[in-house]
Amino acid sequence: MKQLKIVLWICGIAFLLNFAAMFIPWRVIVSLCEFWQLEVPRVAPFTAYTTRLLQACLGLVGVFLVILATDPLRYRPMLALAGYGGIVLGLVFLVWGVRYGLPAIAFYAKVICWVIVGALILVFRTRAIEEERAQPEQ
Repeated sequence: MKQLKIVLWICGIAFLLNFAAMFIPWRVIVSLCEFWQLEVPRVAPFTAYTTRLLQACLGLVGVFLVILATDPLRYRPMLALAGYGGIVLGLVFLVWGVRYGLPAIAFYAKVICWVIVGALILVFRTRAIEEERAQPEQ
């Protein structure tokens, strides 16, 4: 279960950083996108709004993962949701990144991260459940 907790804590803290990212000035975000060769309108209220909304949602994913990390087996069904959800989200990033012809650097890291993290959560979840079952009843 130790590996499961480590994955959940690292990912949870990483996603909590999105709350801080909500306050990065828009011009900095535009500069980063230009660095990654992404075309972003300089003044696009809806784009800015959806970017901030995504950052807030990812921050809430961080809260979810930190809650899971505190006692993973207590939230057994939610662990499966986190694992399968991570894999599905990685595939969504892949499909839409390819569909819109984004440069690989813009979405491949997210795809790899989500798929690997989702798979690790599922593997370590299974191990933790097996470890729990193997322990003698007290």
